[in-house]
Amino acid sequence: VGVKSGRYFFEIKIIEYINGVDSAQAVVRPKTVIRLGFSKADAPLLLGSGDDAVGFDADGYFWAGKKSSYTFPRAGRGSILGVLLNLDSSSDNFNTISLFRDGHRLTQPQSLPDNLEGETLYPHLTFRNVTLQVNFGPSPLAPLPFKCNMIADASKKSVEVTKAAKPPKGKKYEVVYPIGLPDQGTFDALDLWLQDHPDYMELSDRTFLDWIDQSGIRRPRNLQAKSSNDKPEMHYQVREIEDGSIRRAAFSLAPLMDRNFVVMEVCDNLLPDARTENLKLFPSSRFSKTALVSVGEPNDTYLEKAKEIALAAKQEAADRAFKSHRLVLKAQQEAAKRRKEALKAEGKEEEKEDEEEIPDVDMSEKPPKVELTNEEEEALSFIPHDVKDLTPFVLSGAFSHFALPSKAEGFDTIKYEWENESSSQEYLKSWIAQKKLTLRADDLQPGPWAPEQQQKWLAAVAAWHEKADEYKAVLAEKQQKKQQAKREKEIAAARAQVTGDKVDGQEATPMETEEQEEETLDFASVDVFAAEDILDVGLQTPLFKEFGYEDWALMTLRFRLHLLAHAFKRDIQDPERPGIFLDHLPFYYNRYFKEPLNLREYGVETLDALVKLVDDTAYVTPDRVLESQIGAEMETFNIFVKLTEEARRHRLLRLELGDESAKLSVTATTQLSGKTNHKKGGGKTSSEKGSWSSAGKGKKGGSPQAPPAGKGLVPTISASASSSPSQSGSPAVVGPPSHVGKSGGKDGKGKDKGSWSYGYSYAGPSTVGGAAAAAAAAAAANATAATAFPKNAAAAASPDAAPPAFAKTAAYSSAAVQAPTASALSKSGLAPPPQQTAALPKAPFGISMSKAGMMAAPSSPPAAAAAASGADATAPPAATPAAAAAAPADPPRRRRRGWDEDDSAPAAQPQQPDQSSERRGG
Repeated sequence: VGVKSGRYFFEIKIIEYINGVDSAQAVVRPKTVIRLGFSKADAPLLLGSGDDAVGFDADGYFWAGKKSSYTFPRAGRGSILGVLLNLDSSSDNFNTISLFRDGHRLTQPQSLPDNLEGETLYPHLTFRNVTLQVNFGPSPLAPLPFKCNMIADASKKSVEVTKAAKPPKGKKYEVVYPIGLPDQGTFDALDLWLQDHPDYMELSDRTFLDWIDQSGIRRPRNLQAKSSNDKPEMHYQVREIEDGSIRRAAFSLAPLMDRNFVVMEVCDNLLPDARTENLKLFPSSRFSKTALVSVGEPNDTYLEKAKEIALAAKQEAADRAFKSHRLVLKAQQEAAKRRKEALKAEGKEEEKEDEEEIPDVDMSEKPPKVELTNEEEEALSFIPHDVKDLTPFVLSGAFSHFALPSKAEGFDTIKYEWENESSSQEYLKSWIAQKKLTLRADDLQPGPWAPEQQQKWLAAVAAWHEKADEYKAVLAEKQQKKQQAKREKEIAAARAQVTGDKVDGQEATPMETEEQEEETLDFASVDVFAAEDILDVGLQTPLFKEFGYEDWALMTLRFRLHLLAHAFKRDIQDPERPGIFLDHLPFYYNRYFKEPLNLREYGVETLDALVKLVDDTAYVTPDRVLESQIGAEMETFNIFVKLTEEARRHRLLRLELGDESAKLSVTATTQLSGKTNHKKGGGKTSSEKGSWSSAGKGKKGGSPQAPPAGKGLVPTISASASSSPSQSGSPAVVGPPSHVGKSGGKDGKGKDKGSWSYGYSYAGPSTVGGAAAAAAAAAAANATAATAFPKNAAAAASPDAAPPAFAKTAAYSSAAVQAPTASALSKSGLAPPPQQTAALPKAPFGISMSKAGMMAAPSSPPAAAAAASGADATAPPAATPAAAAAAPADPPRRRRRGWDEDDSAPAAQPQQPDQSSERRGG
């Protein structure tokens, strides 16, 4: 019943306020709401959420449309509130509304909004979390101080009765199910349809959100934007909203009401099973069920709407650009004006420049109107939205089951809005095929085949790495032997050249030996694809002997892309899915190999460039699907080695021809990380997972051990001469290795980080000539050191330099190193006399004195001093006063194997390997 004239009122009584906190769940409920007033018939159900209503609330606010203002104190429990509408044109308070509490006026008459004057207004009540008693008459609960009729006593000429719309005789209420493809005009088509059918109530999650917002329930500030239009998040921290109670209640009550409904569910309305279950909610005895299909090319009505929205968006963008440009011009104009004023204040004249004069800017000028071009109109299809109808996860798991409705599901009528049934079916079929090509399968789980192939591959790669290490070790051992032979040859030749003695009764001359020519393999001429055994393409040479880390990485990439292409088809079990869409390659790579695909590790920026690196194995189809050029089943993985070697040779050829684009930027971290044991730091085998890029810390070598083949050995020669007479008079010889040490362990790659070294015993003659030869050799080495490092020699020869101390022993010992270094000279204090440098022959090694040996005086070598004075060359040289003062009176003796207590040497026998003087390598 709506009031169109006269003066009438109705009232409510507040029975109780419901507690604002749910003690069972400890969740704060929304605050209580009581609003009463009048509105137009088509106003929103919630008073205050639209412009077609006016009234008051119990908190003391007056509502005119969506605006409110405070006018009276809050009403408490037991209060009786009455609202009076005055549409009596003869009254002084015509077109006003007033509020009374317990029969007393609370406010002065409030004017009706302009849009409500002359309209039929209906009683309107909105409440939440309260219990109310509503009284429309005939008698008031709290009489007013003046006489006024209530709504129930209104005369027929003063009111207008609007009855609820009912279907024609013999017809039923209707429930409509819109059916459309996601993101192809679903909700837009529904909005257009509802404009022509305003008597239908929409039941959807977006409607529930609208009701929640109109109810004044605020979203938390940290609530993220909705992820989909079909099922937006409802995190309002209200139990009945978040657990779906309100939604279930709405769908339970709807079938009991005499109304027409439209049930909007994008995903469920496309699934036959879900449609069948939802149709059961509305009994056929009261409702007819209609499917409204909007699939295919949109109709003219929709396209006009799309054109209107596109034009509005273009106009908005043009308006922003226009206003922004005007603001820039205005700022430039003001800046020029300030510059002129500043120059004028300084008494300067403005310099004339060839700059364009900025015109006066009229900020009130309106932006120009824009129009859509023909190309833009032809490109119109569906209205774009920032939020998708379905989340990718929901869409990927459901789209393959989408189907158009049939009457067998329970529909009474099926209407096709855009295209006919056959065209819609073809359109849906094509759409599903395209989605199978471009959508990723989030629920895909790798089957057993892919892990089995991966384990076989890891075993094969580990064996290839082991073979490569063995081959490099053999090469290193051969090279070391050559270097050792060459070094020994140089040592013998230098010794003979310095001493002038004969070796085996002949004049000492440099050793000249013809190296036996080794059989070699022309690796570059090996036919890669004709090789039957990749581990031995000739002379025990593996095909991958030249592989660098980038080749191993690209070989692994070849295998993995090949495996992905075949494993996906096996696991998806869908012949309509041709393969992996390239854009989803990182997702499936992580799903199958449990590690991310990092393009930067391969030096590329795009997935296309990544596949191009191994285009001899994988390629991308015109539909952007990853395919492998190699069959799924194979006995061995040798083909990947051959492809990698062929690609390596081709890359080197391009680089030699000046093609800089052939350069790779593969980082070392892209090598395959194994799960087998690796040699870690400390020289021990660790069961921990090794990484190709990690490196452990080394450890000093322990007890003497035989050096493995291929290690860089640094020979150390120990020269000794006995002070006792001997009858042999033979020159010194180099004995077998006496001690072996290692300075480091192994890194995380299983590669040696330490350096190996051996010591040799130098058994000298027991004659005076042997001592002289040793001293002369020391002098020659000192001369060589002085030539290489003149600054160090000059410093050692300085009068201020303290001569080194030496032990009391009759044995002279020295150690030869590969090349004299600053640190070695600094420790030993070697400094040859300048006058001896030119006369002495160049020696290929330097000599440093051990702790048990003596140090030649800087002024002259022992042999030269003995020859000049006629003294015994075997006697220790006299120490300088400074050295004598610095040296202890009786320094402790070092006990060595093969020597007695009084440091006398065994008669006429070479020194045995010294195990106690073990060198800690490095």
